[in-house]
Amino acid sequence: MRSQFAKLLLLCTLVFLVSCGQDTATATIATATTAIATTTSTNGIAIQSDKLVERLIIKEFLYNNCSTNAPLAISLTYKEVLSESLAKELVLGGKGSAGVEIPEVAKVAIEAEIKERFASEKTMVFESSQAASFSVPEFSGQKITITLKETLREGSVSYAYEGETHGIEYSYRINLEFIELQNDTLTCPVGSESAPPPIPLPTIILLPPSTSIVQFPCGDGFDMSVWTPVTTNQNITPANNGVCWQLGDFGMSMFDGPISILENDWSPTASWYGVTRRIQPNSRIRLDVKLEKLLNGQIWIGYAFSPDNINNGLFLVIKPVEPSKSGNQSAFRIVEMYGGQPSPMFDNVFVPFDTTGEYKINLEINENRLSIWLNDGATRAFPPFEVTQPYFFIGYLSNTGLDIDATVSNIQIQP
Repeated sequence: MRSQFAKLLLLCTLVFLVSCGQDTATATIATATTAIATTTSTNGIAIQSDKLVERLIIKEFLYNNCSTNAPLAISLTYKEVLSESLAKELVLGGKGSAGVEIPEVAKVAIEAEIKERFASEKTMVFESSQAASFSVPEFSGQKITITLKETLREGSVSYAYEGETHGIEYSYRINLEFIELQNDTLTCPVGSESAPPPIPLPTIILLPPSTSIVQFPCGDGFDMSVWTPVTTNQNITPANNGVCWQLGDFGMSMFDGPISILENDWSPTASWYGVTRRIQPNSRIRLDVKLEKLLNGQIWIGYAFSPDNINNGLFLVIKPVEPSKSGNQSAFRIVEMYGGQPSPMFDNVFVPFDTTGEYKINLEINENRLSIWLNDGATRAFPPFEVTQPYFFIGYLSNTGLDIDATVSNIQIQP
């Protein structure tokens, strides 16, 4: 019997007012203010306050394919879904004040200070990546409603200019997530002979708040529009609810960012379990791995060359803690998979935990050359390898007597 996961419960206060006929809404769902020590940088910039804000962004698109006898394929990026008014990662001047006049030299310094302050919180922000793809059938119309969740840091910052100190508000997006897509069929007018090109409605409305509870659809699952389950165990079929993969049989769960791997297994055959997601050919990936237990198993992180298997790829492998090594050091290895057969390239690289009890891992593909940093130490560069489209893989290799309890958090994927 495979173990159950501890499920996280997200209770959010949703600020939301329904407004008919509008195509975009934002709703604040959680706010937390952080008490910070104000320090002034050498260029006179000081972040005075910050609060963590989470918002739902709801956008409607109308498509008219009533007069066409062929399906219409649509692909939308996150930036297109956000629209111009919400697409900026950093806004200085507060809501509705994007045009506030700030000296350019001060603006550059403020942006650098804010990005450095919240660099450790920055997770997946991918405005240029695909958010949704779908097809509008022939002789039909559709209303597509897309819901995103963004996480921001908002507050005030002061800066010195020409001997005077000025203050200004800021809003900085540290995360953006796809939540759901709703598809509603529209009735085509009778006798319609022509139709305008399908375009989204342009109106942007920021809705005033009211209070309720929001429950996100994936719970402890993996968004099916982002992740693909992978296993070599032919006796397990990944389960889903039509929106999210529910990978309890894999020993894996994901809620609001972190991935939990919690499993014990006595099956006689070793198997891989994990998930993949498509990334850009030149990408940098950062994540933290915390090991509570790792017995008779290995954590695998890296690049698969197909979305639904790891038969071919290049991976960083975390082996069990070595009792003979001081400081709870685990052994890392680099493994090349070719035709389903693992071949170690480098083995027994011992690295201690960092001060938080976690391993900090950075992987980067640049011109098909893999570079790896462990605990922000010196980089290790590896020879070029052939790949046209990589898929980020994270998972584990089981064996008889597997006992694993690991958390992968602070996942950042940047092209």
